[in-house]
Amino acid sequence: MLECPIILPAEARAQKMSLEVMCYLAQKVGEMQATVQAMYEDHLLLKAEALEILERHRQAAEEYFATLPDPCGEDSFDRCPFMVLPEGTRRRDLDRGAFVFILPDSTLFRVLGDSIQAVLPEGTIEDLVPDEDHRLHTSDGRTFQLDETCDNCPQPPGEEPEEPELPEMPPDPVECDEP
Repeated sequence: MLECPIILPAEARAQKMSLEVMCYLAQKVGEMQATVQAMYEDHLLLKAEALEILERHRQAAEEYFATLPDPCGEDSFDRCPFMVLPEGTRRRDLDRGAFVFILPDSTLFRVLGDSIQAVLPEGTIEDLVPDEDHRLHTSDGRTFQLDETCDNCPQPPGEEPEEPELPEMPPDPVECDEP
């Protein structure tokens, strides 16, 4: 055999080099794909472990809070000054003799002495005054009947007293225009 060097044209050498570069890049992309796949699987394992830990914490919190007394009191409570309140209403006693009724729709009634203040779900705060039939009307259209026999039942406003008539006083002679 004759030893004859093969001379590749410039175009063939460029194509050979391009093929080698593309093969190298394909190998690197394959390695990157394997790395990303491994990271994704690790992520799924960490997520599953975190969800398991959160579930255990939730169960522990439920067990702990089940041992605590209800801060809103017992299911049966004194509804005074109201006759009837919606099912699920809670009562919480505050300091200085005040107490709060917490309705299921998040309406609050604060009773202090013979005054009642309401905080409605949309955030409106209003002082409530009963009408002549001992009913409270909130600005959102609800009506609550009061029990007149309760000691802390607010009373409807009475008739405003008439102002006494002032006696006629003669003008001061010094200020008169007449001689």
